Amino acid sequence: GLAKRMKTTSSQSDLTLLVQQEGRIDQEVFLQHGLTIGRAASNTVCIEDSEVEHIHARVLRQADGSFILQAEDHATFQAVSSEDGSTQTTDKAALQADLVLQIGKTKITCRQQKSHTTTILAESLWEAACPRCQSVISDQAGTEQTCSSCSLPLFHHESKEFTGWLPRKVGPYEIRKFVAKGGMGVVLRGIHEESDQVAAIKLPHPELVKDERWARRFEGEIKTLERLVHPNLVRLQASGREELLMWLAMDWVEGESLS
Repeated sequence: GLAKRMKTTSSQSDLTLLVQQEGRIDQEVFLQHGLTIGRAASNTVCIEDSEVEHIHARVLRQADGSFILQAEDHATFQAVSSEDGSTQTTDKAALQADLVLQIGKTKITCRQQKSHTTTILAESLWEAACPRCQSVISDQAGTEQTCSSCSLPLFHHESKEFTGWLPRKVGPYEIRKFVAKGGMGVVLRGIHEESDQVAAIKLPHPELVKDERWARRFEGEIKTLERLVHPNLVRLQASGREELLMWLAMDWVEGESLS
């Protein structure tokens, strides 16, 4: 994996960014001083809070290797002073130990990493590595590549939701576009190469597939879907696994999002 290929370094600027909602940790971002994974120089923090609209904030790496948190779409934070507890409204904050930001009921804190070693988000393994064999994509230029290890055709997608390399082909499906990112992976739109059927293809994160217990649960989900046949239910078209590339394809349903 990518983590094994990275040289372990140490820095006093290694930080952990925690997003907490109602006392529980909702997201955790590890920041290594000066480290950029693949082509992406940022991680996106998604904040859903009952008191504010859904917003995104990006962790941006600066030229000197430090990081800032930049709110998007005119959103703002309340920066809380560690000295007297006073607050200041801002849309951008330099990330440093003991930083506290408040957005509605959501609390964002920054703390020093206890272990000064390179820690990489599992998400980053999709940013710079092949989703099937996890070989690092050495040439990050361009938007279309072929994995030098397993020959999987790849395309690079970059958006607020997801940035990274995705398969151009999954089983008998040619992938036409990225659709959405969820808690377990991504959804892609594909076309069956023989029947021209359009499908929504669910692709779990490779780190989840590495866990055989999780993979067996996913296979159980597929078997359940195979038994569910009804005119009012979305049909499972096919499923498969190629190394760490595990997938299922459902009928594509046109319409508006129900979320």
